[in-house]
Amino acid sequence: MQLQRCPPPPSPFALQEEDRIIIGEVSTLKRLLGDRDLKNKRLKEYLIRLIYVEMLGHDASFGYMKVVEVRQQRVVPGSPALLQLLRADIDW
Repeated sequence: MQLQRCPPPPSPFALQEEDRIIIGEVSTLKRLLGDRDLKNKRLKEYLIRLIYVEMLGHDASFGYMKVVEVRQQRVVPGSPALLQLLRADIDW
């Protein structure tokens, strides 16, 4: 059995590029989630994108109230997964 080498760590340039992309995504999501009459398919897409923002270590707290709203209305299938965004340490 031969050991495989781990890939090299990402370069600082790649991390800066990732941060730039995510910051742009955050500003886009803030604008899009503020729309009152979103269709369910679009809302689901935006909430999944919100989960990715959170998974990559960026602040997605601007969307927490939308998650709670969606969960109460049950308008998006899989909405229990959205509760993973909500943490116990949030000051409501």
